Amino acid sequence: MMVTAVLSVVAVSEPDPVEYVDIECQPAAISVDCNNVQMVPLKLKALHRSGADAALLDVFWRLHVQSAGKDLGTADSPGASSEWEYYLPSDKWGNADSVIVEAYRDSARETLLAQKRASIVRQNPSPFPVEGDWKPLPFKYKNGEYFLDKEKGFVFMWMNPVAGNSDKHPFFDVAQNPDTTSWKSIQEYPLLGTQLLLARKIDADLIDVDKLKVKHLDGADGTFTGDLKSGSVNIAGGKTLLNKDGSGKLANGAVSWTKEGDVDFSGKVHLNKVTIERGVTPGISQNGQIWKVPDTADTFMDHMVITSALSQVALSSNYDFWGGRSLTIFNVSDGKVKIFGSGEPGIYVPGNGCIHLECISSTGALAIWGVLGIIENTFIAFPVP
Repeated sequence: MMVTAVLSVVAVSEPDPVEYVDIECQPAAISVDCNNVQMVPLKLKALHRSGADAALLDVFWRLHVQSAGKDLGTADSPGASSEWEYYLPSDKWGNADSVIVEAYRDSARETLLAQKRASIVRQNPSPFPVEGDWKPLPFKYKNGEYFLDKEKGFVFMWMNPVAGNSDKHPFFDVAQNPDTTSWKSIQEYPLLGTQLLLARKIDADLIDVDKLKVKHLDGADGTFTGDLKSGSVNIAGGKTLLNKDGSGKLANGAVSWTKEGDVDFSGKVHLNKVTIERGVTPGISQNGQIWKVPDTADTFMDHMVITSALSQVALSSNYDFWGGRSLTIFNVSDGKVKIFGSGEPGIYVPGNGCIHLECISSTGALAIWGVLGIIENTFIAFPVP
């Protein structure tokens, strides 16, 4: 028996290595801050790959800046190069979300060799409210600025680092151009809930719930504390006014004072009683022990009451004003008080006593006071306010 074997030999040649043009992008995503400034450049590199081998290849670059798949603009390299760095302009294309990178063989950009997409990552802006309703062009909104449309129940925020505005109300711009609009709309349901809660918790007669502004001040005990940081406190249409610098007015301006403490009275001033307190009474001398009776023509006094111990009281020497007038001094303190005119001697008012004086004549320019009577160690009745 014979066994015959057939052996077939087939020659197989190795396939040619795969050749193609590749694009490397560093970084893979473009980072842009809220002012539309690119953090680092987009570094592009064109490589001719043949199997495991790779070599740099000069190409003509073209970039398509897009938003939602629609071109906003293009940028071309100045010539052929294997590497190119690119920065997005900060003054336009603020709502771009990607860049399509293309490598061409020719300067006319007709023969496409390779293509790659790089995403744009944007830093969120800080929200900032704009008072009032939508303001049409030429007004421009800045990145993050928003307003509340009360009628439509939406909050609209400008989400473009390049300041701008739409040619129509944001409500319609968002509805008609959802892929290209720079407005972001947020329905106001959470805000409406907060507003309703405030309306229930806050007395609308005191606070404007819509604008969160105080309309009136009221309190359970009528006591308020705090600092007036600016402006003034205006009560009853200016009838009472307290300013930050310390000045103010009362009685519709009939009494007013400056920040330095100067007081003006435009109405009549009646003095039925003058109370003397050491250290706080006008006219006390530097040593705090002598009180001088006023001698100005716009001041009238027919009596005064001493409620705390003073060493001396000096009578006015102005005869033109005091001539023929009388003055009663009540001393309701325990210590005696010396009363004197332009010089010595004087006379003492005992504790819990009183003295009655009259300016009877003058010697030269000095007034002469006469003592009409002294009461001591008795109960004294005097006018009360």
